[in-house]
Amino acid sequence: MELGQTLESTGDLVASSEAYKNALAIDQSNLDANFHLATIYGELGDASGAEKHYLAVLEQIPDEGNTNYNLGQLYQNTGKHALAIRRFEKVVEQDPTEWRAIAKLVQENEAIGNIDARDAAIEKIYAVWRSNVREELSERGLYIREQRQLDNGKLFVLEYFELKGERAKKVVFKLQDEQSGDIRFEVSLGSYDATTELARARGSVGPDERVFHLDGYAPNGNHYTYAFFNSMPKYEVIKEMALKAFAGEQHVLSSTVIRE
Repeated sequence: MELGQTLESTGDLVASSEAYKNALAIDQSNLDANFHLATIYGELGDASGAEKHYLAVLEQIPDEGNTNYNLGQLYQNTGKHALAIRRFEKVVEQDPTEWRAIAKLVQENEAIGNIDARDAAIEKIYAVWRSNVREELSERGLYIREQRQLDNGKLFVLEYFELKGERAKKVVFKLQDEQSGDIRFEVSLGSYDATTELARARGSVGPDERVFHLDGYAPNGNHYTYAFFNSMPKYEVIKEMALKAFAGEQHVLSSTVIRE
């Protein structure tokens, strides 16, 4: 085991995996060897091998949190959403404040269209945030609401728990280029103090209401405004518009285009 861990720390995954295999040849029930080998297989893209060794750990300790979480991520990345949900549920059953697993339940239930379960998970992660029991979540102030593959890149959706600052954002859709890892385009739902104050002065929104707007941002500085809302719009509405914006199909109300 020590040799495997030493080799793994140097980044030599092939040699360290052989060391872990040798440890398992002596004792197939070796928890650490199974866990580390599963993690290495996952990094090397061997989903079947990773699943086998994570399950070997769970045969002995069914409620082990890290193993259930990692296996859930493995299933998520391979599109096995129902299996992923069960693993993340196991994590939350053991620790109802484990916000990363709760966020995964939001993502995975979104993926299969189980809106009731998705919304229940959203309520849970907001409750954890409001309780301040997880300092790292309070410091982040957001969670990843959705991630999935699109034809033109990978989608990541950030949701902020509260509107903070004069130019606050609530939801941000990011389209990532899978080859470079760069953000190709970004669509955000924001609510700016100045815009809201002007709308209140005109009487278009009440004193306790806010104006929201959906905007697009390109890496070269181009900016597009797609819509204004006199209240917080439903996620499904802005998601549809964001996906159209990524495809260049969303109607633009106004734009600022950088001339080269």
